Amino acid sequence: MKKLLSLTIISTLLCPNLGNAGESTQLKNAYISSKVIYARQKIEDPSVKVSGTKQPEHTRKDNAEGISLALGYNYNPIRVETELTLRNNLDTGGAKIESHTLFANVYYDFKNSTAFTPYIGGGIGLSIIDFKIKNPAFTKSDSSTNFAWNIGIGVGYELCPQNRIDLGYRFADYGTAKFAKDIGGGALLKVHGRQTGNELTLGFRHDF
Repeated sequence: MKKLLSLTIISTLLCPNLGNAGESTQLKNAYISSKVIYARQKIEDPSVKVSGTKQPEHTRKDNAEGISLALGYNYNPIRVETELTLRNNLDTGGAKIESHTLFANVYYDFKNSTAFTPYIGGGIGLSIIDFKIKNPAFTKSDSSTNFAWNIGIGVGYELCPQNRIDLGYRFADYGTAKFAKDIGGGALLKVHGRQTGNELTLGFRHDF
């Protein structure tokens, strides 16, 4: 958060220079953005089986943070981008789950005469979910690759023609977290559940 604030302050001070430099590039309408993310994640309707016998379980929730980097192109008022997001552990008590996503996003900007630009958007892509279970008897890990999607809203604030800060919200579905490992003694542990997140984002965007 401190790094993002520092970057925003520096960008504001350098706005005139960045604007002049950007006019001579061949990257006009392209942009780069970075965001910090706070997410309320949960594993919905998890299923836990040991050697085929279902164990009692309930929805797990926890907070997680992340960062993202995106490269995009502005068709004005439509933007398209590719976004990579890395998130830290969702701790469910007996398991730790990390979800990383690669999205192709599309946004629609509602242009107006103010420095504030509301937008709506969404995206589809892939997620990699790393699943680790640790207890006194064993430590096992597994991972799965899933279809993922998101939909959200937000608003950008123009610091100068080429630089903006962005505040947004999105719902993201990371797909199904899966775990299947032999835990010893001939016992097979299988766990799976749909992982989702309500994400608040704060970001900085530079237009070339």
